[in-house]
Amino acid sequence: MAPVFLLTAFAVATPLLVGVKNTDFDKAYHAAARQVWQTGSFEYGYEGLKNLPLVAGLLSPLGAANRETASRIFLAVEIGAYLAAFVAVLVGLARSPGERWLCLALFVSCRAWFVGVRLGQLTPVCLALLAWAFVAFERDRRRTAGALLGLAFLIKIPAGLLLLPFWVRREMATVGAAALTFAALLLLSVVWFGLPLHGEYWDAVIFQNTGTALTAYNNASLLGSVMRVVQALGPGPEGLFRWAPVAVPPGWGAAVLGASAALLGVLWVSGAAAAREGVRRAWSLEFAMALCVALAIFPVVWDHYFVFALIPLFFVLRAARAGGAPGWVVFVLSFVLVNFPLLGALEALPADWRLLRSLVPAAPLIGVLGLLYLLLVQHREIRSRTQSVLP
Repeated sequence: MAPVFLLTAFAVATPLLVGVKNTDFDKAYHAAARQVWQTGSFEYGYEGLKNLPLVAGLLSPLGAANRETASRIFLAVEIGAYLAAFVAVLVGLARSPGERWLCLALFVSCRAWFVGVRLGQLTPVCLALLAWAFVAFERDRRRTAGALLGLAFLIKIPAGLLLLPFWVRREMATVGAAALTFAALLLLSVVWFGLPLHGEYWDAVIFQNTGTALTAYNNASLLGSVMRVVQALGPGPEGLFRWAPVAVPPGWGAAVLGASAALLGVLWVSGAAAAREGVRRAWSLEFAMALCVALAIFPVVWDHYFVFALIPLFFVLRAARAGGAPGWVVFVLSFVLVNFPLLGALEALPADWRLLRSLVPAAPLIGVLGLLYLLLVQHREIRSRTQSVLP
């Protein structure tokens, strides 16, 4: 119970540590909730809500409160969700008192948690759903796991990639439950708000990110990272502090698409090989690997999304404890990069160091790719050990 008590104290103290601004909550969640509460609907804007309309509907009771009261309620939800995710990791992953304290250290040192709370984001809720989906599947509650994954997909689109390992392993109860849950939520959203608003959602969230990239420093996706370097090498101004989409040259777009397909292929081949060989306990690593891939390949991966890296970090840390120095070296590098202080580093670098400045925001991406490498090594070792004991 001591780790839970300490993380509770830490989470409650977080607002004092980061200076809550609630930028995203004010412009997106509360603004949409207030419109729904007052008029029954809302409009998608450039800086507004980027979720399905149902999310605005579910948050609409906050629209009855003023900004200050609503933000306090939302902050309590964020803290409660982060604690719920921590408890899930303790229950589903930590196997010893030592691992529980390591888990506490990871959650306390997570930079993405601070960023998300400062902005006012639903990312901790999504993390809690993913963590408890893991626990549910580990306990053979496959449909419950799928339902939780469907809910997570409603909140953050990258969570949908977590279904890939279950699909590869033909865990159709989980995949089906996720699909049915999301379909039911989507139907509820359409019934509540109508089809035209969902067309606006499609334009604002999907089409806007097709053929374009966001080069702002807090988008750590593979596409965003590549386009920042392209900008730095060109004659135009850098886009580190610009949040308007830029066109992606076809050649670079094809290269990023190829790299993303390769990462998906690695995830698919690894899972299929383990399933074919009957290595069931490797599925948890595939879950963590899918999180790493999701944090790389989606066009927009805000830096607060890297709170999802807590699960891969825990797996890699546990393996590094048993595997010696090489694992520790890569883990420490990955941990530092995932939690790298991007804004502080950019402010410290001269403006004319364009190339180096363009590389700094890719630190979390490089960190999760390092985690993916270590997870692949661990996955291969588990398969090898299982094969060596087979008759």
